[in-house]
Amino acid sequence: MHDPRRRRPSLRFGERCLQIYVVIFLFYILLPLAVLLLYSFHSSEYLTWPVKELTFHWYKKAFNDSRLIHSLWNSIIIALATTVFSVIIGGGLAYGLARYKFRGKAVLESLNILAIITYGIVSAVSVLLWFRFLGIPGGIWPTILGHTTFIMPFAVMVIRDRLLNFDIQVEEAAMDLGAGPWRTLRDVTVPMLLPAILAAGLFCFTISLGEFLLAFFLIGNELTLPVYLYSLMRFTFTPAVNAAAVLIISFPTVAVIIVAIFFRREVESLY
Repeated sequence: MHDPRRRRPSLRFGERCLQIYVVIFLFYILLPLAVLLLYSFHSSEYLTWPVKELTFHWYKKAFNDSRLIHSLWNSIIIALATTVFSVIIGGGLAYGLARYKFRGKAVLESLNILAIITYGIVSAVSVLLWFRFLGIPGGIWPTILGHTTFIMPFAVMVIRDRLLNFDIQVEEAAMDLGAGPWRTLRDVTVPMLLPAILAAGLFCFTISLGEFLLAFFLIGNELTLPVYLYSLMRFTFTPAVNAAAVLIISFPTVAVIIVAIFFRREVESLY
């Protein structure tokens, strides 16, 4: 009699190959980040191997750089504002695309996908030319508007996907019990969409924080952290650049951990 617990050798071999592939893939993705983190603590000014001594000197130097701190705050402000605008505007657009049928809906969906797959340099130049035509100088707010234009389609995709898998009968039940459209949206739809909204916000924040091309064209006389790091690397390269790059990575990482803890508590509260 066949024992279902005994798997065929070919199946076990396939699973083992998949495990090896995943390990190689993660190694390929994470190794450059590990090297970046290691050399940010390197005591030598030159990128030599092996690393003989570890130090926080380059982090102190980075935090003592007033222009770097200023550019970091600019990046955080731009990323937060872009996230808020992208989630609010993109969430409304996603709700309309998922819930209603109207003329031009297919065109709007295609334009949203086109905005995602368009090359970054094309988007940057087009937004720059448009702002110059309107007479808008470079600065923080033009960069926020440019980032929102470029990043909002990602929020639309994330929230719209959740809405398409959303049980609309829950909303209908709330309306049958006397709730109006706005109260249903506030008390039923938005809470059930909260994981997708947080995921979209985290996605938008991460992209905006590390975005270079649009910021390079639109920031004007101001600086963002990626633009400032680029200016440093053009003339000199020290481990202080590595330390600043680690800062860019650390913000999304901390945000992911916080969101993961939140989701875990939400799931545990259901059981």
